[in-house]
Amino acid sequence: MEEHEEHRQATAERCALEPLVFAVQGSATVRCRSLEYFEDFARLGIGMETDDIPVQFGLALNAAGRPLGVYDLHAGVRRATRKGVRQISGLDRARELADACPRTRVIYLCECTFGEFIDSSRKLEGTSIFQARRAERHRVLRGDGSSEDLFRHMDRQPVLASMRLDVASGTWPSRRRRRTANLELRAARIKLMPSKSGRRTPYEFTSVYAREVKRNKPVRWLLITNEGQADAETAKNVVGWHAMSGVAEEFSTVLEIGFRSERLWPEYIGDLRYELAQAVETSLEVYNLQRLSKANPELLAIDAVTEVEIFVLHVLSNRIKKGAKLDMKLSIAAFLVKAAGLVGFHPSNSQTMPGTESVWQGWKQLKTGVVSYNAMKKMDRL
Repeated sequence: MEEHEEHRQATAERCALEPLVFAVQGSATVRCRSLEYFEDFARLGIGMETDDIPVQFGLALNAAGRPLGVYDLHAGVRRATRKGVRQISGLDRARELADACPRTRVIYLCECTFGEFIDSSRKLEGTSIFQARRAERHRVLRGDGSSEDLFRHMDRQPVLASMRLDVASGTWPSRRRRRTANLELRAARIKLMPSKSGRRTPYEFTSVYAREVKRNKPVRWLLITNEGQADAETAKNVVGWHAMSGVAEEFSTVLEIGFRSERLWPEYIGDLRYELAQAVETSLEVYNLQRLSKANPELLAIDAVTEVEIFVLHVLSNRIKKGAKLDMKLSIAAFLVKAAGLVGFHPSNSQTMPGTESVWQGWKQLKTGVVSYNAMKKMDRL
């Protein structure tokens, strides 16, 4: 998307300052009922009877899991090739991101089919991780020439290590809540059988199987990667890296809620793409603020936002009078409560912190106030 080009370049600049970056593929669905022309629906690859527009994005994260920006953004269904395989521009964007950051190690977390993972592991210089699904029925080639289901093969492997891991909340339909999971790790070098219509030689990868113990609906991740050997250290690294994909799920939830709360009615596909690019930037700001508030509620707001934003928030909240000294000891949690209060949120015993929609709307109103404040100061200098 051309509307997203400037933000993509800024993302690459931030990634260049990090030693390790995760390039995570994610998806969301935004609702838009106002497109008027059939050509726009055709360009998006959707039918005129639907209101839901799929959005695919690439999210760059640092080693701590903090979003650095979005390096790829696409509204609609990606075009299919003659072989019927989805084209993933995110693969090309991830390669461009890695080329723009030669001193940064980029780890690619795929949300795609196995064939597209094969393509990514060949084209990208670095580590690629793919989560296998039972429905895809992957077969492992044995030494005697027979084959076995990949999940059954990994169930028979010995447990190499165990680890505790913070698992992000899941989107619909899983409804998984954020929690700390106790995982048993298995790993093995495998030879996956190729498809009947493809090449005849098997693909050799490392498979890591992580399963949560003592839980009714356990986390089960069967991961395929081109990283390292099948040992305990590799298993822990791969599972920890894959957990970063949960950040993309949480980010997609913020994007969907925020886009819905904007109540936008773009008439043309160009308007839709522009509004979507703006919504992505706001989602990054809102998600990072909420993330900091959950991790450390007592963190000073001045460490996360600017002094001007704190000042404007006090002005809009009618908490500062002319000539009064500005209180810079406001915590990040109190900052979000005050920002959401601009749109009517009031904390209670049952809900001490605002939800995503209230934070989104309050943050947008605050940013509008900052723009007006800067414009007035500029006029005063004239």
